Amino acid sequence: MAYVKDKWMLGKNPDINIYEDVHSAAGWYRRKKRSKGTAVNHVLKHNAKNKKPALAAADRILAKLNEWTRGLQLHNVRMTMSGRLIKRLNETEDVDYKYMPDIEIQPYKPLSALLKSPYRVDLEKEQVVITIDLTGRNIELKNSIATDYFFDAIILWGDPMKEKSLRVNDVESKLYAIKSKEDETCVLSLDLPVKKEPWLVLLKVSCLEGNEYAINARHYGMKVVGVSVGE
Repeated sequence: MAYVKDKWMLGKNPDINIYEDVHSAAGWYRRKKRSKGTAVNHVLKHNAKNKKPALAAADRILAKLNEWTRGLQLHNVRMTMSGRLIKRLNETEDVDYKYMPDIEIQPYKPLSALLKSPYRVDLEKEQVVITIDLTGRNIELKNSIATDYFFDAIILWGDPMKEKSLRVNDVESKLYAIKSKEDETCVLSLDLPVKKEPWLVLLKVSCLEGNEYAINARHYGMKVVGVSVGE
């Protein structure tokens, strides 16, 4: 499909019963006329139908996480979340967080760019347990006066499609010195919701400059590291 700036540049329409000239944001182009009742791709149809409720659900999730995301550079994370929710809505009306794993809350400053320590997420009885192995060089920062860091593990649960359905809980680690070379293991445990509700877990690392939170967003990383298993 070739676009032109002005309609006259398309030349004479060879058959007005077959072709039509269309103006779009990209310019003018010629195409075959569409038959009345032409079927719309069913996936696109579902996407269009579910876009508005998915955006509203993403807004509810981010509003509930505001305490931990305030000051971060969220960029397009709202659209990323809504896109994952649309995908799930196309499959079932009982929405969960099946497609949420690995979403970076700061897309251009991912958790892995800051935290170099390996971590794992396990389900143990009625808990989600995050284990972080701290060995030597754990935080990657250049030209920074940051002195310490700590972790937050956050669990959010409930139906994001419903108003006032979401709940949140968190646990915070102790402070660790950035320059420490001591081998340690940080364990963060979160209770799963009592009722069988969909949930997601996030891990956040935050840096301090002395007794104050670091100002620049590059001193923070936050990511979805676990979700309840969808059907």
